[in-house]
Amino acid sequence: DEVFARGESAVEAGFVAKDGRSTPYLFTGRRVVFMGRACLVGVGVDISERELARSRLQESERKYRELVELANSIILRWSSDGRISFMNEYGQRFFGWSAEEIVGRNVIGTIVPETESSGRDLRGLMDQIHADPDAFRQNINENMRRDGGRVWVAWSNRVVRDESGRIV
Repeated sequence: DEVFARGESAVEAGFVAKDGRSTPYLFTGRRVVFMGRACLVGVGVDISERELARSRLQESERKYRELVELANSIILRWSSDGRISFMNEYGQRFFGWSAEEIVGRNVIGTIVPETESSGRDLRGLMDQIHADPDAFRQNINENMRRDGGRVWVAWSNRVVRDESGRIV
């Protein structure tokens, strides 16, 4: 109906063989006029490989999410401008923030105080990490929880780069 109404259509559906096996197919159709009559020309393509790849990717993503969320470690991602873009559930509980509250906030003033109790300038440290991230693969600094409590955290840092090699 859609082919005749709109001129073309596509649908993914199982193609059932005589033995009852269903194979995923992508069916496409186009309306054409042949000898003065509207007709449908269609093609079906076996998409089993694509569906298998999609299923494997979903399973891999599920395992990754599970690993990240269940890790008893703080997993934090922050952008080059200092904004938090991700913190796993453990980190949220540790620092006392929900994902909705912390994502988008600057690390300085949220989980990193301006200065440590010792007087060390942590804003400057964050600038140094941004300027030369490889020099700070391992770092220990004072952090703060939402309630203002101070805690020391040993961080393992890794830089994420785009396809051009720029830090993202």
